[in-house]
Amino acid sequence: MTRYLVTSAIPYVNGVKHLGNLVGSLLPADVHARFRRQTGAEVLFICATDEHGTIYSNDDGTVIQPGVAGAEPVQ
Repeated sequence: MTRYLVTSAIPYVNGVKHLGNLVGSLLPADVHARFRRQTGAEVLFICATDEHGTIYSNDDGTVIQPGVAGAEPVQ
């Protein structure tokens, strides 16, 4: 049995969240990993996060700082 390690880029948000954030980094690696599994290969799919990177915001405009547990949203 063939073994594969599939990784993807860390998805950085550089503006308004949109479909391109998913399609550009996560989706191609996920599709490849699923394809390899269907062919009978053993696949390990790894995707990381960056807790010290870009600050994300909710749809209501509040800001969430990744990695800060229990923190209150900032307006």
